[in-house]
Amino acid sequence: MQSIATFAAGVFTGQSLSSCHASLPQCTLHEESYRLQLHLVGAQLALADDFWSRQRPQLIATLGTCEKRTEPAVFDPGSDCNWRFGDKLTFALRLRDLGCGLRLRLQGKRDFRLGPWQVELAQSADLGEGLLDLQKALQQCRKSAESEWESPLLHIPLLNLQGSEEFAVFALVVLEGDLPTLLEQAEMAGKSVVQRAMYPCVQCTSCACEVAEPESEAPPASEYSTCEVPPTYAKVHAAVPTAVPRLPEDFSFAEPAYASRASRGASRGESEDEKLFTAGLRGRAGTSTSLPLPTLRLPKPTPKVS
Repeated sequence: MQSIATFAAGVFTGQSLSSCHASLPQCTLHEESYRLQLHLVGAQLALADDFWSRQRPQLIATLGTCEKRTEPAVFDPGSDCNWRFGDKLTFALRLRDLGCGLRLRLQGKRDFRLGPWQVELAQSADLGEGLLDLQKALQQCRKSAESEWESPLLHIPLLNLQGSEEFAVFALVVLEGDLPTLLEQAEMAGKSVVQRAMYPCVQCTSCACEVAEPESEAPPASEYSTCEVPPTYAKVHAAVPTAVPRLPEDFSFAEPAYASRASRGASRGESEDEKLFTAGLRGRAGTSTSLPLPTLRLPKPTPKVS
């Protein structure tokens, strides 16, 4: 009797926990996917045929765990691509698939011919294989519709598994979705954790330096190439050479022409920090960072009273 009561209590507890779990909010990991189309135009390769049989290439594309294959190509001797495909393979592209790329395998399907009859054999032979770097291919895409991006004709070399002659496949890549956001996420995914954490700070610092850093202290259309700084700054710079890393290597301090007058003022008790030193600058004049031109102010003449 006790065992029956224990069993019934366990069943009741399990049902209660199941109903409670169903009422709780569920957390799911959502990964955005994009629609990727691979338009296969053709292939350039030479296949050996005999009187009784011939080989026709067939392409197999693999993205992640999804594998798709084309129909056997049609021979077209009058064009640069002697084998024509004309197939469109559609995949669901995710961010993690950009690092692996799109794997391409070329197989040869052999047909047996006897007069007017033609039989397709089940056996196939691997001819070549290659890898398409999707991130580089998507960087070449241009907007062709409202939310569609299309790449130029891509030349994809394949490794020949049966000889030394080079094989090549020609295809187009079409993506439906927000391509700039996908490329930005792929760039951030390739960085380390520290680089991702410091990325916003580095961007803000670079923007601030571009705005605040002057190109030159010279006014426009002038030959002004010096500026005057207090000697206190010169002492700090001499004591800590790395305090101002952006100064040119030939940065030097020189006394101005009125150094003798300044020395006379120092003998009268004036502070030596009030002296100004001249430092040469090099650069192109900019309108936003130019110094104001000095103005000469003369005292007004006082009329003499006779």
